[in-house]
Amino acid sequence: MSKASSGARKGPQALLRAYYHVSRLEYLPAEAPALLVPLLLGTTTVAGLLNFQWLEAVVTFALLYTSGFIINSYNDIEVDLRWKTRVADGAKTLRRRTLLYLFIAQTVAASLLALHLSIILNAWFLLALVLLGVFFSTAYSLPPLHLKVRGVWHIISLSFSAFTLPFLFFVYVVMHAYSLPILVFILGFTVAHYGIALANQTGDYLEDKAEGLSTPAVKWGLDRTLKLAKVMTLTGFIIILAGLYGFIESVPWLGKFETATAFLPFPGRYALIALITVLLAAGYSVPTRGLFSLHSISGQKASIEKRMDAIKLRLNYPRWQASGIWSLTLVSGLLYAFAVVF
Repeated sequence: MSKASSGARKGPQALLRAYYHVSRLEYLPAEAPALLVPLLLGTTTVAGLLNFQWLEAVVTFALLYTSGFIINSYNDIEVDLRWKTRVADGAKTLRRRTLLYLFIAQTVAASLLALHLSIILNAWFLLALVLLGVFFSTAYSLPPLHLKVRGVWHIISLSFSAFTLPFLFFVYVVMHAYSLPILVFILGFTVAHYGIALANQTGDYLEDKAEGLSTPAVKWGLDRTLKLAKVMTLTGFIIILAGLYGFIESVPWLGKFETATAFLPFPGRYALIALITVLLAAGYSVPTRGLFSLHSISGQKASIEKRMDAIKLRLNYPRWQASGIWSLTLVSGLLYAFAVVF
C-alpha cells in the first residue's frame, strides 16, 4: 500500500466514517424519536415545543449515548477484529488512544451540561443521574467490573444506562416532576426495550462463547435467554399501556375532550384508550413477532451453527426498536395534539 493511499484512508471522510461505526450511529434513527416522547407528553402549547432545556438534554444524552459505544469499542477491539470488522476497522482507524480521549471529552462535556441543567432547575439529582449512567455504561464495558459478562448485572447496567436513566432525566427536564403513571410508563419502556436489546445480543452467541465471554446467552443458554427476551418485551408493553392509561386519566384536558365526544355511546376516554392501544399494539407487534420467531428457531433440532445463521438472518434490531419507539412517538404526538386543542 502506498503512503498516499494510506494517508487518504485517514482523511476527514475516513475519520468520520470510523466515528460513525465505533459510536454505532446506525442505531440513531431507530432510537432518537424516543427523546421526543417526554417533550410531547409534558407539553400543552405550541410554544412549549421550543424548549431549550430539552434541547440541552438532547445534546447531553447524545454525547453519553455515543460515548458508551465508543468505550465498548475501545475495550472490545481485539474481539471485534475477529467478528465485527466494521467496528474494529473504525477503532483501528481512530486508534485506541483517540477512542479513550473521545470518551473522556464527551463524558466531561455531557457532565458539564448536566451540571448546568441541575443549577438552572435547582435539581442536583439530574447530575447524579448522568454520573450514575456514566458509571453503568463504563462498568458495562471495562474490567475489572465488566458487567457485560456478569449475568444479572448485564440487565441492570444496560437497562439503567440505556433506558431508565435517560427517560428519568428527560421527564424531569420537561415536566419538573414525576407522577406515578409516568414512572410506570418508564418502567414499562425499560423492560420492553431491554428485552429487544437482549435478543439482539444473542446474535453473537457463538462468537462470545468462542471468546470465553460469559454474556447472558452464554451463561443462561440461547433458548432461555430468548424466552426471557420475549417475556420481557410483552410484559413491558403491558406496563407501558398501564402507565399511559393512568396518564390519560390525569391530564387536565380530559373533561373537555369528553364533552367534545359526548355523541359517543360511551365515555370518550375509552375511545382514546382503545385508539392508543391499537397504535401501540401495531408498533410492538413487529419486535414481538420477531422475538417469538427467534425463540422458535432456538428450539429447533438443527445444529447450533445452522440455528445461529437463521437467527442472524431473522434478527433486525434497528427495525424492532424503531417500530416500538415510533409507535410511542406517534401516540405521544396524538396526546400532545389533544392537549393543544382542548
